[in-house]
Order: sequence, then C-alpha cells, then structure tokens
Amino acid sequence: MIPDANAPPHQAELCKDARGAAAVEFVLVMVPVFLCFFCFLQVGKLYMANLVFQHAATVAARAAAVIVEPSLNPGENGSEDDVKTVARLALGAWQTAIRNVDVSVSSAASTSDPNGLVTAKLTGKFHCGVAMAARLTCGSDKSINLKATARFPLQGARYRMGSGTSSQTPVGDLAGAPAKSVCDPNSPFDVCSR
Repeated sequence: MIPDANAPPHQAELCKDARGAAAVEFVLVMVPVFLCFFCFLQVGKLYMANLVFQHAATVAARAAAVIVEPSLNPGENGSEDDVKTVARLALGAWQTAIRNVDVSVSSAASTSDPNGLVTAKLTGKFHCGVAMAARLTCGSDKSINLKATARFPLQGARYRMGSGTSSQTPVGDLAGAPAKSVCDPNSPFDVCSR
C-alpha cells in the first residue's frame, strides 16, 4: 500500500518532529520577560507621576504664597481658585493620567508673623495604563492614590497700600507691634521712595 501524502503523520513521527519547538520556547520565555519589563515601566511611570505631583504641590504653594491672606497682600492678587488652576496646569501632560486632583490651602501667616508658612496639600489618583502590568503594580482598580504637601513662606508686603506712596505704613503699626521700617534708601528695590 502506498502512503497518502495528504494523510496525517503517525503518532510516532509526531514525537520525533521538532518543528515549532523554537516558537514554543520563545513564547514560554518571552511572556515573563515582557511582564517583568512592563512592570518596571509601570513602576517608573508611577515614580515620575509622583515627582510631577510633588512639583504641582510646590507650584500651588508658591502661587498661594502671593494669593492667600488678602489682608497681608495689598492689591489684586487673585483667588484660591487660581491656586487650584495653577496646580492642575503644573501637571502638564500628566493631567490625563492623574485625575481627581483636590487642592487645599492653609496659612499660618498673621499680622504678627507676615512671613508665616503657606501649606498646599494635593490629593489625586494616578491611573496605571501599561498593558499587562497595571493590575500587578497598581491593584485591581488600576490606580494609586497620590498625596503631596508643599510649604512656602507668605510673600506678603510689609506695608499697606494707601492712596499714595507716602501713606504706606509698615504692617507692625497695624498689629499694634513696634513698626519695622522696610524702606532702605540704598536699595535699588526701595518701594518707599518711588
């Protein structure tokens, strides 16, 4: 009997056949390698998101240092909504990955301590989006909560603006404390003589 060329090979011949073994070995080895690579990539993105989030908190604290405490900052300074906007803008391209950003600002400045610290606290949620690694590194909901705090001294003026430069009085006079002169005739930035 002549064997049919289209007939399936016998089982004995299949055991000796080595075709496709390299492809199977490649798949068995490369899946864990790719998984490890993607996990490292996701952890790297998580650290970068944390740095960007801390930067946003620093930017928010710097903005709040000139916006909060309107009694210590004469003139038009903006609102606390501007601090929230600046914090979100500081995220840059990460705004799509870092969601639900909440900004809270507190100030320890007063008329007796016009350079008290202004604190900006940010909370948000980083969405992990790297394939195969998001659930392993970020949990079942594929997100990590981020928190950042930054402090900056209030950059308030040490005087009150009046109708003219001659009516500027140091903050100490308003608080009942001894007045401290902020006018320096030798300074190129002297605001009292202009």
